[in-house]
Amino acid sequence: MAALVVAVNPRVKFSDEQINAILDEVFRTYGEFMDSEKGLTFEGLLRTYDDGAGDVDRDFEALGLDLAVPEIADIAVVGESDGASSSMANERVVVDPNKKQRTAAWAASPNHGSE
Repeated sequence: MAALVVAVNPRVKFSDEQINAILDEVFRTYGEFMDSEKGLTFEGLLRTYDDGAGDVDRDFEALGLDLAVPEIADIAVVGESDGASSSMANERVVVDPNKKQRTAAWAASPNHGSE
């Protein structure tokens, strides 16, 4: 999370105290969106932008990200073609179509959907 804060603010030289204060606020405010192993979830990150804690367009530009999303048909499932019998290898990737549509519309809009 600290690396993201620094990366989207390349012109700002944060002190350790400033980074710690930002992280404390994020954990306090978005604690319900924290995964104990991974940190802030995708839903939590979306919520930070919805709450105005960042500018998605500026952050995408600062990170050099591309909005191109691979099609589900392009995602290979491990073991699908080699006949593996493991139940893990045969599981399919399932994407909630409403979530994907909401996220794509939000990410593609100027000012991340804000008027």
